[in-house]
Amino acid sequence: MNEYDSARIRETLLVGGFQEADGPDAGLVVLVTCVVREKPQKKAMALVRRYLREGKRVVVAGCLSPIAKTELEAMGVAVVFPGEYDALPGLLGFSCPQAHRLLAGPSAFVTIMEGCDNFCSYCVVPYVRGPERSRPPGEILAEVKELEAQGLKDLTLLGQNVSAYSHAGVDFPRLLEILHDETDIPFIKFTTSHPRDVDSRLVETIAGRPRLSRWFHMPLQSGSDRILSLMNRGYTSSDYLGKIEMIRSILPEAVITTDLLVGFPSETDQDFRETLEMVDRVGFDRAFMFSFDPRPRAKASDMPDHIPSEVKKARLRELIDFTIERIREKKQRFIGAKVALLALRNGRGRTDCTTRDGLVVFLLGDYRPGQVVTGKITGLEGLIPVAEPT
Repeated sequence: MNEYDSARIRETLLVGGFQEADGPDAGLVVLVTCVVREKPQKKAMALVRRYLREGKRVVVAGCLSPIAKTELEAMGVAVVFPGEYDALPGLLGFSCPQAHRLLAGPSAFVTIMEGCDNFCSYCVVPYVRGPERSRPPGEILAEVKELEAQGLKDLTLLGQNVSAYSHAGVDFPRLLEILHDETDIPFIKFTTSHPRDVDSRLVETIAGRPRLSRWFHMPLQSGSDRILSLMNRGYTSSDYLGKIEMIRSILPEAVITTDLLVGFPSETDQDFRETLEMVDRVGFDRAFMFSFDPRPRAKASDMPDHIPSEVKKARLRELIDFTIERIREKKQRFIGAKVALLALRNGRGRTDCTTRDGLVVFLLGDYRPGQVVTGKITGLEGLIPVAEPT
């Protein structure tokens, strides 16, 4: 989402009369911020202070802007909220031409919905991104077609809760059908899906359309039903396993990735062990792992029995080691598979590629960005598959 927002801001400023500068020569710096974790929030504020000391004009965009608006404006910073980026040139005193579309390379993001209605107790997103809002399907299709005309090959649909998309009777499976059937884009992916919103109709829609990704990013967060309830996640570990079994029964080749959170208030050793057990049972292909940080306005910040920092660090280290070993074992299954690959960047005989199931692959050879290649996965380099052209 931040990559998409950054691209929107860049194009808006260029059309609005600005010129892109090379690092230290910039007179204006725009920071696109995240506050899901405490560390990037602190880093953003440190960068604000640094650039102000250097005499630069600073704009703060993204999720920090509504949380720290008063403090930032008192520092002399311009603040622009998510979804209001087209107004940025005017905010800075420049006229802005009519709205425009993003320029695309072979790979691009398109936001189909924003906001979240789930209010997970650890999460600040509903407070900084607002309630769920889905864009009209015709507007999305028009943007995607324009990007396709510019050479788009790899499309990622974005939303804080992308599978909850709904607009005027068009739900997410129907939107996927429209985008698949009315374009020729080779690779169509999406992220992120709340497990509760993934059902058999969605999976069957994907199974019937070869250019739709077989990749599902479904945050588990915890394997403990007690902790899941405190998190207000709306499912149990059994519910989650049922979703995984359903996906794999329809799409045996499906790639499942997840988010995992340790050290939630009152988490016991038993709760943590149940998370490890779920990781073992599911067999994820990738995982983003974090320890709990209290976030402003999130309900969990006021819960009792916060876990000591050293315990959170130890659990996170154990979870990372445990999960990575199982991911490595899981990825062995790709060796020997023939897949379609999209070349994105060249360098030193390697090209970073993305398969339609969301895996990053090293493709041996020299290919231009946007070229689609058929390859065979011959091994792993760390956790990353290596493919040779066939």
